[in-house]
Amino acid sequence: MFLRFIVGRGDPTISDNVMGQALRGLLAFADSLAARGIRRVEGKLVSAGNAFPDAPLGFGWSWDNLDYAYSAGVDELFLNEGYATIRVRAGPQAGDTPTYMVSPARGYPAVTMLAKSIVNVAVNKGPNLQWESDASGNMVRISGDIAVNDTARIQVAYRDPAGAYLTALREALAMRGIEVRDGVRPATADDTLFTSRSIPLAEILVVMQKPSQNQLAEIIFKTLGLEKTGIGTADSGRRVVERQLRDWGADTAGAAVRDGSGLSRHDYVTPETIVKVLEAMRRAQTFAVYYNSLPIAGVDGTIRSRMKGTPAENNLRAKTGFVDKARSLSGYVTTADGRLLMFSTLGNNWTVPVREVERVQDAIGARLAALRLPPARGPVATAPR
Repeated sequence: MFLRFIVGRGDPTISDNVMGQALRGLLAFADSLAARGIRRVEGKLVSAGNAFPDAPLGFGWSWDNLDYAYSAGVDELFLNEGYATIRVRAGPQAGDTPTYMVSPARGYPAVTMLAKSIVNVAVNKGPNLQWESDASGNMVRISGDIAVNDTARIQVAYRDPAGAYLTALREALAMRGIEVRDGVRPATADDTLFTSRSIPLAEILVVMQKPSQNQLAEIIFKTLGLEKTGIGTADSGRRVVERQLRDWGADTAGAAVRDGSGLSRHDYVTPETIVKVLEAMRRAQTFAVYYNSLPIAGVDGTIRSRMKGTPAENNLRAKTGFVDKARSLSGYVTTADGRLLMFSTLGNNWTVPVREVERVQDAIGARLAALRLPPARGPVATAPR
């Protein structure tokens, strides 16, 4: 049998972050096949589509971040926000080789364990583990030491997102008694056996914006290109975004767009351009959805610990952005007299600690929240209920 299933525009939020949700999602696929009486698949599982034909990694992403979860590449088959979790447990005696477990795909990537268990003689000394991927990304070597009976967790970005997805799917099928043969057999016919459909964008925005999930932003960026131009590449997504910025009245010289996540060092934008976007969203019928997806100062998301005890707490809603020597905060804040303001603070090329940059941004947010403005001549903007 030639197994055909559609996931290329499916749910990108399937994640291991909440009690193995990624595996549960794949088990649901396996359950649907088992319910149709399928017990064996001849040949291999393959990624037959090519919704995103360009490279999984974005142009200008920093090479020394590529093994970290926040810098994982994306593909049309995408698992667990693009990374594996390796849970390491030391042995009961010094010199023992630690054991490990990989999830959500137990067999991907493969692990070479070179670390050793040691007696922890230092006070408050945690695991001293180092890890690196080989050139293919299919093998991770873990070295260093970890105290006897201690545990550690390592997150490693998938270098081959589709390969990781197919490995996890095969494991899920096996758990439901469905065998996948290794041999390759030409297909004589095909049929759609199950379809994975995405949750609404309104729900995706929340899990993307509040924790600042780079990979979801990248997938949406390429999907914009796919839907609007027929080609799911970063270049196509860039053209769609640039056209939209022009339609919103932004200066074409005010932004350079190379990816959807903001990880590229070749992305540039002015505060004026961001405010144009914020104003366009404020006027949109879907503003409440967008507004409610943003992190809330002192409450949740990437600014949950910031601006506490100030007028901005549980008031200011804004998106953060951070790469080395660049820090941004842009969004909305309601003044003391109930008027909604838009703001954008972008900082770069500093020499002080990052917290000092955040302190200035937080002070600006708190000051805006405490403002009382002169009476307006016309209607004033207010936050959605």
